[in-house]
Amino acid sequence: MGWISKWSASKGMVSVPNILEISKEAAEALIQSNGLTVGTASTVTQEDNTKTNTVVTQAKTPGVLID
Repeated sequence: MGWISKWSASKGMVSVPNILEISKEAAEALIQSNGLTVGTASTVTQEDNTKTNTVVTQAKTPGVLID
């Protein structure tokens, strides 16, 4: 099971953090520490379960500035 996460900025322009391959909890903390608000996270099932409880995709490209 992996996680897909979406979020939005809460203040001004901020850089999107790279949350791929880290735990859902660590991803949420990183998103919030960058001034972003955690949005909807979806659970996905993977055939091989090699990425259990990790972020497998994200809605915004890492490094892009968003507001």
